[in-house]
Amino acid sequence: VAIMWIRMSLGIGILMLPYYTSKFGILIGILLITIGVFLNYLSYVAIFEASYYTEKFNYFEIIWDLLGNKVLFVFNITYFLDLSSTVAIYAIVTWKLFVHILAFFGYVKEDWFNNLKNLELNDKNPLQYKFRILYFTVLFLITIPLFLKWSMDSLNFITLIYLGVLIFLIFFIFIILKPYYDKFS
Repeated sequence: VAIMWIRMSLGIGILMLPYYTSKFGILIGILLITIGVFLNYLSYVAIFEASYYTEKFNYFEIIWDLLGNKVLFVFNITYFLDLSSTVAIYAIVTWKLFVHILAFFGYVKEDWFNNLKNLELNDKNPLQYKFRILYFTVLFLITIPLFLKWSMDSLNFITLIYLGVLIFLIFFIFIILKPYYDKFS
């Protein structure tokens, strides 16, 4: 669970932190990051204490044991919405990042973009539309079997691979940041 939270926090958030920090200033950025860290820490402590108190190691059992069926019902709905929206957001962000990397290396034509300077995608481009359908179809065909697993234990290896790819992506972003900025600014 901790690795999943770190992965979700870093995945999309790492791409937005520099933008928001540039808009609101370094002090506000550091303050908001500190508040986020503190709130996450409090959440971790509460979950671990609840798990220790109930001797249960599953969210659903902990909630049912401490808060009852009504709260468990609400949790099931919000948990489903959280997980499904996370998957949808990751799919969209990875698509845009994938197209931007292709654009950086010159594998897509300028007509894929409405504004190449801002990297605003042209959603009406027929080739891009077909490629996007193919991308999302392959992505969901690969991930759907993973969502149907009852136990997450078998996904530890996949999570470690994903974390490694994410770390590689962060280093890759830092390496190409200057040439990317020079090319599209």
